[in-house]
Formats: sequence, structure tokens, C-alpha cells
Amino acid sequence: MANISASYEEMRQQAQALRNTRDQITQELQRARMQVDNLVSSGFVTDSASGAFQTSYQEFTTSATKTIDALTTISQNLDQVVRTLEDTDKSLAAQLR
Repeated sequence: MANISASYEEMRQQAQALRNTRDQITQELQRARMQVDNLVSSGFVTDSASGAFQTSYQEFTTSATKTIDALTTISQNLDQVVRTLEDTDKSLAAQLR
């Protein structure tokens, strides 16, 4: 038989930490994208290579953003687990009274 040990507050804190991490990474990606955009508009300008570089970086940013957005789902899942565990615990307690 499995045992259960859950700190609802720790779980909530971790869900929030995941959202904070997502936001920080997103901000850094945006900052880096602006740096690349600035570079290809003034410091790295060629007929073909600079545009290809910028396109490649934009594709990376899009892919990374989708991956990072998964932290939203993960944090929401953790929040749902907390709610479910709390509700189940309360329901069991009510049935035992």
C-alpha cells in the first residue's frame, strides 16, 4: 500500500516558482531576440547570411517559447493536484465522521 505525504503549501510554492521561472526565461529570450535584431540591422549586415541568421534565431525563439510555455501546463497540473488532494482529504474526513 502506498503512503501519501503532501505539503500543500510547498506544492503551491513550487507551482508559483515554475511560473516565475517561465517568466524570467521568457524575458531573457525577448532580450536576446532584440539583441539579434539589432545586430542584423547594424553590425552584421550581408546580402544573405545575416537574414538567414536572423531567421534561424527567430525559429529557435519560437521553438524555445513553446517549450517554455509547457511550464504553464506543468504548474497548472501541480495546482490541480493540490486541489484534488485537499478535496479528497476533506471528503474522506467527512465520511469518517
